[in-house]
Amino acid sequence: MVQFIKGSLHYGELDGRNAWRRVRAPPMGKGFVGIRGDSLPMEEHVAAAREALALARDRMMSGKYDVIILDE
Repeated sequence: MVQFIKGSLHYGELDGRNAWRRVRAPPMGKGFVGIRGDSLPMEEHVAAAREALALARDRMMSGKYDVIILDE
């Protein structure tokens, strides 16, 4: 799991990760965008999102992880 962090607040993704020790959830991103005192340039948020997407893609394509695709 790749997590796009939402700042320093409590978030449920870490609860899930802690419950399932085999789940890796590196926090990615720069937090809230444009709210809650965010003063970072948009380019930093975009770069962080691209990095997180690249990590997710690389891990999915590596064959090392079970990937479940849910169709709606």
